[in-house]
Amino acid sequence: DASAVVGTDPGYFPQSAINDAIEVLENPSSVDADYEQAKANLDAAMVLPASGKTYQLISANPSFEEKQGKKKAIWDNGTQLRWADINADTRAFYWTFTPSDSKYILQNVGTKRYPGAQTASNTALPSQEAENTVTLTAIGQGQFNITSTGSSAAMHTMGHNSGAGVENFICIWNAGVNSGSAWYIVEAAAPTVDLA
Repeated sequence: DASAVVGTDPGYFPQSAINDAIEVLENPSSVDADYEQAKANLDAAMVLPASGKTYQLISANPSFEEKQGKKKAIWDNGTQLRWADINADTRAFYWTFTPSDSKYILQNVGTKRYPGAQTASNTALPSQEAENTVTLTAIGQGQFNITSTGSSAAMHTMGHNSGAGVENFICIWNAGVNSGSAWYIVEAAAPTVDLA
């Protein structure tokens, strides 16, 4: 029920789940057990990407907007994943998520390619023709770490220099909220053809 969602993007919770958790915590019968159950119920209710919708993967690193006044997103140039200023007219900035055994098949709308695997933290994450999955790890504030199957860490904005830079590779690194490893998954309608 879209009207019950707090925010419109994955990483948030339906208002009904929040209300249920508050009710349990305001009227506990056993504080520890009730807290753990309320947390588990809330985590299970988190809004996640849906099949049939398109999304942009927007960097949650606040330095980009603070220093440049621009949002950065992941795109696929047909060989590797990169980050750059969002270009809403280019299909390479849009992605679909298809659930697959507690993971997701992440596919680029423009190139029809998938994120590849990467184990070295300082090289570009490739895109590939073969289907691959990603794991989404909610890290708070509506943000996710996104890890491609076979990679040893999450997708990260390589060379972002605390928010400086125009474009660079997506590499892998594990960092938390509001970092180069944190991503908002924002629903956005992809153009039917590239307009740019």
